[in-house]
This record gives sequence, structure tokens and C-alpha cells, in this order.
Amino acid sequence: MKAFKFWSLLILAALCLATLPALAQAPEAGITLLPASQTGSACEGTQKGYALALTNNTGSNGTFTLTYTSVWVISGPASLTVANGATGNFNVFVDVPCGSASDTATIAAAGNGANASATVTTTPATSGWIAAAAQPQNGHVDNVAVGWNGFIWDVTGYGSNANVRKYSPVTDSWTTVGTGPTFGINHARSGCKYLHNYQFKVFVYGDAVTTNFTGLWEYRLDADVWTKKTPSGTAPAQTGIYMPALVTDEETGYCYITGGATASGGGTLTTVYRYNPATNAWLSALPSFTTARNMHASFVFTRPADNHKLLCVVGGDSGGTALSSTQCYDFTTNAWNAENADLPALASTWKSMGYSPLRQIGLNWQLWLGGGMVGGAASRALSYYDVNAGAWVAAGNFPGTARYRATLARLENELYVVGGTTNGTNWTGLTDRKIECVGCPIPTWVGSIRMGYGGTVKASIAAVRYVSARVSGAVVDATWTLPDLTTVTTSTTAGVRGMAMASIPRTLSGDYQVCVTNITAAGYSYNAAYNSLTCQTVNVP
Repeated sequence: MKAFKFWSLLILAALCLATLPALAQAPEAGITLLPASQTGSACEGTQKGYALALTNNTGSNGTFTLTYTSVWVISGPASLTVANGATGNFNVFVDVPCGSASDTATIAAAGNGANASATVTTTPATSGWIAAAAQPQNGHVDNVAVGWNGFIWDVTGYGSNANVRKYSPVTDSWTTVGTGPTFGINHARSGCKYLHNYQFKVFVYGDAVTTNFTGLWEYRLDADVWTKKTPSGTAPAQTGIYMPALVTDEETGYCYITGGATASGGGTLTTVYRYNPATNAWLSALPSFTTARNMHASFVFTRPADNHKLLCVVGGDSGGTALSSTQCYDFTTNAWNAENADLPALASTWKSMGYSPLRQIGLNWQLWLGGGMVGGAASRALSYYDVNAGAWVAAGNFPGTARYRATLARLENELYVVGGTTNGTNWTGLTDRKIECVGCPIPTWVGSIRMGYGGTVKASIAAVRYVSARVSGAVVDATWTLPDLTTVTTSTTAGVRGMAMASIPRTLSGDYQVCVTNITAAGYSYNAAYNSLTCQTVNVP
């Protein structure tokens, strides 16, 4: 009997121990550096960035020395302070030289008597489309995205939240930078961009379906501030327009709101509204085009054959019927030409696409379409109108999943397909990127010119060797034309961010124009054919 009780108690004790929760395993003492190994690629003459995390479990706070061993040039912080039990994040950047196959760099951390290391292997990239990192929280659909200051910014759209996010092509990662507008998630779909006095702004218009999202709104990327605008002049008849196509005239800065619908559904409008961000004023509307459409594309460009500036609408939906037609307004004749007379009709019906102009390296402007509903089905299709050749060119497919109601954004000479939906119900954070490698020797060119004024008239000129990779120490020569048509020349050295800050005295009122004439940098060769723009103008009161 006693033996029975003994074994019964023993079994009961074992069962009780088995039901106790497992004790949390203590972290391994020392430090860890993760990921332990990474691989990546970037174009020759550019940088590839990698994100690493150092975790401190040494038992005390510490400052850890970071050292780098590599054949190629690698840069990163010299040290990192991390509290005990915490993790510190940092980035390293590898310069990809010309004519080398690959390199593996070792990053070593040491401190508090502990050591850890990680490796990054980098190879030269080639031009073409690749899948980029996806947005957090599945991104947005009907979104507005733009390229600025080395990043792609997803400004607004419909999703799990209205957060503003930006993508770094160097580190292939997204970061949340703002909480979005007060009216929350929405179906803005397209926007206009405007750079003035060092402020970068995006304008969107009420979508006809979102509460409190009416009229014109401005988002300042440089300050993360949303503002509802109250322009002078005659506002659009509708306080909300569903799925119009907004487009910026990059010469004048004007924002055009083309087409759309008065409610959710296919296009019902043929209107073209015009807004001037410089004066915060609605200008007189353009005449209406022929076929009502929304979910379409819109472009402003100058036709090389006769130097006529055109505003064109492309594809879309008219009252539930998908379109393949195009139509262009000629600013020289102040009239709409016949449909398909300036831009040929698309090869198939195409709506809910992303759209963006792009200047391919060494070539003239191209007008790109990406994704959307092509022939009635979700698509990965890419196509562009070659402004020089006067023809549409099929450009294959982007690598990601077929989707529509995404946006197509340009950063320097690269394109990005951002967000959208794969099935009309859920939104997605998928991102596809068109890499454009320039090869060796590496040229420099003008990536952007930002102008402003105060006591002087200023121009911030980006000397670029590739998307978001700028050339510090480059000497930028420029010619300024003053309001009285006299000229002044400046020669300015770019700082560590590759930005040359040129300025001249503010002596007159009127238009000041700056034109870059040359960029000099050791190991580089200036080629104006690659410029995103060569001249910029600011009006000084």
C-alpha cells in the first residue's frame, strides 16, 4: 500500500511539472549582429545600403566599436551605444566600382568584452525591372506617390491607415514618416507636385466618396503638414471628383485636373480644371475634351516635330466602358485635336493604370503606363509613348503580381509601380522598381534644381551620378538670366549631399532663370543629355 502511494505521488508530481509553463529561455550572453549575412546589388558607380541590428546582452550598457573590412569602399558609423537588453540599428553603405565582379565585406562589433560579426556581399546590378521591398501594412490602393529627395513617397490612398511612407532605393526599405490627412484613408488616386522656395508640395482633390475630403488639399513633404487650400478664382463645379487624372506642367507648375466622375463608378466628366500653385489661384478652365473618362492617364509634353505643348488624356473608363482612345489639347492652337490624332490609340482598352513621364538616359521623354485593367483583366503590362518616334512601345511586364489602381512614380531616371489591388477587394504594398544603370565611365548630370529667394535669389542644384547618389565636391557652373535679361555666371562646389547652393543678389523684381552649363568632378564626365532638367525659373516679387 505504501509503495502504491509513493508511485502515485511521483506520477502526480510529474504530471504537475509537465503542465507548468515553460520557462523563458534567457538570451545568450554577449552581443549579436544581425542579419548574419546579406546579399544585394546596385549599379556601378552607386551605393548599396544594408540595415543591421546590434543587440546587447552583456549585462551592462556599452558603446561598441564598429570596424569594416572590404575591398570595395564601405562606410558606416564608427561606434554604436546600446543599453543592456536593447537593440541598436544602423546602416552601412557599399560603393560599387566599375569593372568588379563582387565583394564581401565584414562588419565587426566589439565592446564589453564581447564580439560579433556579419557579412554583406554586393554585386553590380543591370538595368531592368526588379521586385522591391513591400510597404508595411499592405500599403495603399488608389494612392498618390511621388519621387523627391532620393525617396519614393506614398503620400495618401486607401488602406489599413492613412500613414505617409517613403522608400529608400539605397537600403530597399520603407519608413513611416507621417500619420496622413485628417480625412483619413481615401481614393485620391493621382496628384500634382510643385517645388517652390525649397518646399516640395503635392496637391490632391476631393474624391467624391470620402467624408470631409472635399476641394483642394496640399501636403508638404519637407514639413509633413496637410493643409486645405482656399484658392482665389473660380473653383471646380464639383467639390469632389471620383478618379480623375491629375498632371503637372513642369514648365509652368500648373496643375491640371482632367475628367473623373461625380460619384463612384465610370467616368462622367470631360472637364479640365487648372490650378496655379505659385499664386494659389484657380485659373480659367480649358475647353472640355470629347469622351467622358476617369481612371485614365494624363500627360503634358512638348512635341519635338513642331515644338507644340500638348495636354493628353489616355484610356480610362467612360460610364462603365473601358477605353483605348487618346485625345490631346494643343496649347499653341488652344483647341482639342481629334481623338487619336496626336497620340495613337492604345493597342487594347486600358484603365486604372499607373502613369508617369520618364526621361530614359540619353533619350527624350517617354510617357509610361503600368499595370491596370488591360482588355478587362488585371495586368502587369508596361507600355510607353516614345515622344521622339511618335509611337507606343510595348515594354513587357513588371515582375510583381498583376494589379490595378496602383500608382506609377518617377525618381530621377527610375520608375516605381507602388501599391494597388490584385482583386478589387484588398490593397497591397507590392512595389516594383525599374533600375536604370548608366555603365562606365560614369556621367554626372542635373537631378533637380530648387529655387527660392530672400535677401538673395538661390538655386539648390543636385549633381547626380545616379538615382539618389549625388557627387560631393562637384563644381557646378551656371548662367543666370535676370529680369532685365542681363546674365550672371556662378561656379559653386557641391557639399557632402551633392547639392550646390548657388545664389546671386536680389536686385530686381521679375523672373530669374538659372541654367546649368557644366559639372566638373574627378572621375566623372558631364552629359547634359541625362539632365532631369537644365534650367529653372522663379518669379521674385
